[in-house]
Amino acid sequence: MSICSIYVTPVSDCLPATLTPVLDCCPATLRRENIVRLAIVRAFKDGESTASGRPFKSFADLIKELVRTDLLDGGDLSDLQQNVSNGLSWQSPNAVVITDEQVRQLKLQPV
Repeated sequence: MSICSIYVTPVSDCLPATLTPVLDCCPATLRRENIVRLAIVRAFKDGESTASGRPFKSFADLIKELVRTDLLDGGDLSDLQQNVSNGLSWQSPNAVVITDEQVRQLKLQPV
């Protein structure tokens, strides 16, 4: 078990859109792929820290995983959705306790 900060970054790989929201940012004919990246920075008692993460093909997939692993409460999920729908990155406002099992369930890879 460790303490972590959670970061979510929307990434839009659309031809003309650089400043538009990630959700429905481009017409379907121009849309290549919209993904959301999850990163978790874990702090351990010995002072060490590690970063890991993974991309999700959709915001809905990310939310399903965060709810399934019970990492964020409803208020944080609401703030996260607000930011991502506006094309903004989000960082958890408070430190979150995460277990090794939750990390395994999220299938995180070292960054």
